[in-house]
Order: sequence, then structure tokens, then C-alpha cells
Amino acid sequence: MPFEKGTSGNPGGRPRAQLEFVDQFRAMVPEAQERLRAMIHSEDEGKAFRAISLVFDRAQGRAPQGQALGDDEQVIPPADEADIERLGQLPAEDRAELRSILERTFKRS
Repeated sequence: MPFEKGTSGNPGGRPRAQLEFVDQFRAMVPEAQERLRAMIHSEDEGKAFRAISLVFDRAQGRAPQGQALGDDEQVIPPADEADIERLGQLPAEDRAELRSILERTFKRS
């Protein structure tokens, strides 16, 4: 049955309990941001890397995933110019910290 023009299909709106649930989590956002910021500056490189990855995933979108070609072989596409440009937009202090984390991480491999 089609809706009448100018009439809501959900006149009662979202249930209040659902809105309260969402509001409770929104109230936690500032605390979550502070904890994530602290994790980025952690001495634990694994923790810092995961926090940085999370920030990049949310702010820039997830990195392209490799495609299975067969025989368990994967190809991971290289960074494109847009990726490089976005990294260049980071503040110098954040770029230096990211570079340091990546250098320490890859020295261990």
C-alpha cells in the first residue's frame, strides 16, 4: 500500500529507547577520543600502530584489500597519489611520529 503524499510512513518516529541508547554512546565519544589519542602516543608500537590504523580507516577510508589470484597469491595495490597527498596533509609532528613507528616496526621484520 503506497503512502499518502505528505504523510509520514512512521508517524511515531524512532522508539525513544533506541534514541536513549544512541545518546548514551554519543556521550562517550569525547572520552573515547582521548583514549585513542593516548594510544597513538603509546610506547607500545603495536598499540600505537593499531590506533593510527583506526584513525586512518575512519578519516581516510580503509586501504584497498588485496585480491586472491590463486595459489594463495595476493596482490596489494600500491598507494596512489591521493593516498600520498593525504599523508602530506598530516601535521609535521604526526608525520614524524608515523615515520618513526613504521621504521621501528619494519626493522624488526
